[in-house]
Amino acid sequence: MVIDWSALVSALIGTTIPGFAVSVFLLWLNNRSSKSIENHKKELTKQLAEVQHLLGKESTKYRFWHEHRVTALVEIYGAFVSYLRFLRRQHYVAGASRESMDPYFEFREALDKNLLFLNDDLSKFVIGLSGELLEFWNWAMRQERQPGINDDEVQRRLDFEIPQVLERLRVRVNQYADPDYTKPSDAKA
Repeated sequence: MVIDWSALVSALIGTTIPGFAVSVFLLWLNNRSSKSIENHKKELTKQLAEVQHLLGKESTKYRFWHEHRVTALVEIYGAFVSYLRFLRRQHYVAGASRESMDPYFEFREALDKNLLFLNDDLSKFVIGLSGELLEFWNWAMRQERQPGINDDEVQRRLDFEIPQVLERLRVRVNQYADPDYTKPSDAKA
């Protein structure tokens, strides 16, 4: 058996060496792309750590303010309850002895202390409600009334209109504090 060396060399040069060269080239490309992917992965990991750090800070800040807002809203609600009780004692029975105005000033002090924690929308809402009560006070003081309980307009407003201030405040507090809260009118629909 005679080996045709020229055919063997020709076959090696024709297939093996180009195959080897292509394999080396592919290994080089693979190595280069692996390094590029690793560098990209490191950069993404670094960016992710930065974003997580910022989110952690924002979450802490948000939780702090949310807790203070809820506490402030509960205190504001209590101030409204006390002030409405004062309005009823002061105006319900015409001709009864008048009390000190201290509950009004305590009410305003509680609002002013807690409005700091509320966002603009809640703050405007609470100030609007307190303004409604002050308008009622001024209106009630101008009314000519007969002494005693006589079912006049002041008593009717104290019985039906003024208590709605608390209901509106309660709904707004619940909407703010609980994202899943639905208004009572929404529940019927």
